[in-house]
Amino acid sequence: MLAQDRKKIKAAFSEDEDDVEYMLPRKKQKNKTNISASGFDLNLCPPSAASDAVKIQPYSIYLGRGIGGEIKEFRKNYYIAFSKTVDSEIRNRFNLALDQLPILAKAVEALQEYVKDQPTNSEL
Repeated sequence: MLAQDRKKIKAAFSEDEDDVEYMLPRKKQKNKTNISASGFDLNLCPPSAASDAVKIQPYSIYLGRGIGGEIKEFRKNYYIAFSKTVDSEIRNRFNLALDQLPILAKAVEALQEYVKDQPTNSEL
């Protein structure tokens, strides 16, 4: 009798295990797509800002008198970071998106031309 009870209990547990599989909700597989641009009629995002862009290694430049510039990555975007240090402590920081580098270069050229065209202090 005990053997029959054990078989019944074993059969009941094995049947319950099959039922448990169907009772548990299954995780839905989500298709990962780029939905950031899919909600818009026109996508003006430059190709350089895409996630498959080239990886850029960090690069630092000392400009003198405690001023430095570097290229940094932050949250999958690249920035030109300017910083001013006083007594080895960073006092001021300014970040500019890397895709604005050509605009910054044009601004520096314009400032150089402007300063070049100014009269010297002796002529004032």
